[in-house]
Amino acid sequence: MKKIILSVLLSSICIILMLMGLPYMEANVNAAEVITLKAVTFIPKTTNESKMALDYWDTIEKKSNGRLKIKYLGGPEVIPSVEQVQALRTGVVDIATAPGAYHAPLVKALGALGLSRNKPWEQRETGFFDLTVKLYESINLRHLGRLEPAQGFYMMTSFPLKNPRTDFKGKKIRSVATYDRFLEALGCAKTTVPRVEIYTAMERRVIEGFLSNAPLIITLGQQEVVKCIIMPSLYSGPCGIQVNLDVWKKLPKDIQDLLANTAAEFERKYDAVWRKYDEEARAKLRQAGIQEITFSPEDAKWYEDLAYSTEWEDVIKDDPVNGPKLKKLGGA
Repeated sequence: MKKIILSVLLSSICIILMLMGLPYMEANVNAAEVITLKAVTFIPKTTNESKMALDYWDTIEKKSNGRLKIKYLGGPEVIPSVEQVQALRTGVVDIATAPGAYHAPLVKALGALGLSRNKPWEQRETGFFDLTVKLYESINLRHLGRLEPAQGFYMMTSFPLKNPRTDFKGKKIRSVATYDRFLEALGCAKTTVPRVEIYTAMERRVIEGFLSNAPLIITLGQQEVVKCIIMPSLYSGPCGIQVNLDVWKKLPKDIQDLLANTAAEFERKYDAVWRKYDEEARAKLRQAGIQEITFSPEDAKWYEDLAYSTEWEDVIKDDPVNGPKLKKLGGA
């Protein structure tokens, strides 16, 4: 009789925890051993970013020997991308992927994630990573690591150009928080468009350009509405993976270590993979007739320097304490 009562009580607790959005123990033979975390990705499952997240989750499940399970709910079709940060902060989901641009409106200094010139593993050695972890904790998130360490962003346009100092003026370019000052400095007309709606926005001329890594263009079929890709690539892939901080604090220490250490391993593992993705995607873009535009050495340097200097100035202005530290630690 006691065993029956205990079983019913345990099942009830699991249901309550699920409804509250907290990680819960599954009611099975090893109920007290199994932890399930609800997960989402900011971008569709078919993209390289989400595939890496799924690989990461599959890896930690296997390493946990059945103690940890990741229940993947889906991408923006489940929770709109821009709403996922709030869903994670409040515990609607437990673990998620997102670019730094989604967090920068809450903590401007997190825009520095894409500005650092160091490799992710170098950031862990300099203290850059530890500082970003503290910044994420201020919005109730535990930062684990980067999903696309070697990935840069190219300006994709529907119009040709020769001189970056003049030819961007008045052009409608998709903007996000982490490079909006750069677009302002170019003289662009900044326009906000969800990433999954870029194709339609380009097709209808709501925007005339946007920044993206090259593989994502192919995955989402956006090469059909792009005419030019501007060299060189800018920034580094700031897309990362975070856990709700309240959930994180409740996890056993060995599970915390598993999540954190595996994320660090994946940063190194996927660095060369992302470089290969980039080369393959650029080849496909050329085959599709998209023109690669390279400015003169002087203009290229001006363009690249402007991309970084304007955004670092903005980060430091908004956070004069952490901004300079991040710039120094990030090798800028």
